[in-house]
Amino acid sequence: MTDLKKVGQQLAEILKKQNADYIEAHLEESQFSSISYRGKQLESHQQKPPRSGGNVRALVKGGWGFVSFNDLTGLQDKVEMAVKQARLSARKPAGFMRPNPVVEDVPVKIKENPALIPAF
Repeated sequence: MTDLKKVGQQLAEILKKQNADYIEAHLEESQFSSISYRGKQLESHQQKPPRSGGNVRALVKGGWGFVSFNDLTGLQDKVEMAVKQARLSARKPAGFMRPNPVVEDVPVKIKENPALIPAF
């Protein structure tokens, strides 16, 4: 499992170095489980390992750039691509104030972790 807090800190440092009017990034980790029944008969079940990904959005002089990704390798390149796309569509200054960065960890609120329920 990926340490998203550590990756998020690394990503925050990459974002600080970019020359953009506005830039944001989102990281996500997800799991997938599936159980299929036909009547009372179990037909199939599967559980996939956790996956990480996210997106970067940048604004430069009124032009937006966006990059989404399904793995966390090469984050520097992905951020630079979003900024480059924004520059290519730039028109005029955006006029944004520079806010303080916000980092938020939003956990899912569940009563019982479904990943801990035995399949059989």
